[in-house]
Amino acid sequence: MAPIAPDSQPVSTCTPLHFGPPIPEIESNWFRFYVYKISGCGPASILFPKGYIVRRLPTIFEGVQKLCIIPWDHEPIITNYGQALPVLNNRLKSKPVLVHAYSKCNSNPTFVDVPFPLPRESVDLLGNTTPTGPEETGFNSKNMHMHPAVIKLSHSLSLDHSCGYIRMINIPSDHSSAPTVPVQQPEALVDTAASTSQPHVPEKTVPTSTSATPTDANSWMPFSLHFGIPLFNLPLNRAVCERIQQQQLFSVENLASFSGWSRMLCLRLLDFIAQCQSPSIAPRGTGGNLSATSSLTTPLPLSSDSVVPFPTCPVLFHEGMLYKAQDVQYGN
Repeated sequence: MAPIAPDSQPVSTCTPLHFGPPIPEIESNWFRFYVYKISGCGPASILFPKGYIVRRLPTIFEGVQKLCIIPWDHEPIITNYGQALPVLNNRLKSKPVLVHAYSKCNSNPTFVDVPFPLPRESVDLLGNTTPTGPEETGFNSKNMHMHPAVIKLSHSLSLDHSCGYIRMINIPSDHSSAPTVPVQQPEALVDTAASTSQPHVPEKTVPTSTSATPTDANSWMPFSLHFGIPLFNLPLNRAVCERIQQQQLFSVENLASFSGWSRMLCLRLLDFIAQCQSPSIAPRGTGGNLSATSSLTTPLPLSSDSVVPFPTCPVLFHEGMLYKAQDVQYGN
């Protein structure tokens, strides 16, 4: 089923084949960042390590009125910007915490769940979206499977081999008489050290007002991706089951390639997690060498109550780019 509770252990087995998350990291906050990196878009986000003391929120959240705070292995907490620091620091005492931009006004964001595998017509659209497509008429629940980010995720992650859903988010913003305000963006790519206890970013001025409508492609972005059959929504459940039957996921041909695809996805995710950690940490069981025959038995450094590696430094996603800050100060 999908989604699996954050504190649950997914099934990890080769026989019989398991179409849910193959390893615990797939249901962790790490996978959200991996999805954002692959698709090139996602809400402004930062993952704080356990014990980190946040004295001020990063400037990527300027103009945001609501934040989504996701403690490690716990359900999300939606809070106002002005009340976020006490909630965040309290949670950081025991676990790492992921913080998302959630809304730029008093309204809540809109979500659309896109079942996969995608229809064949959308899978064939990579790089071939026509001017008469949804990018001109607007995206909604009926055509979200044609969104460029959804199609890119389907190709990059080979989602035609498995089943589940992609949750897309449209973060509302109040553009009425919006002035030009400073928005800050990280200066360097991943592996750049920060010299202060907070990720430092140089100032860049851009207008906050835009002519884009709420249905434009740039207004929608991936929020999460889950493997398995969803049980919380009957229409979505039926859509996923229909796709399984239409595209014959349980055919001999797909089952023969599914195991190799699942293994490669796991190795790539573990390599991504290692890149976001200390340079001396190698992917779990790969010895720094990514291959389809690598073992998945030697774990990264873990906490005593988690099977998923904790972050060792803040990791930030903003405007399609992933960054990490090192040499930060931690609380006692």
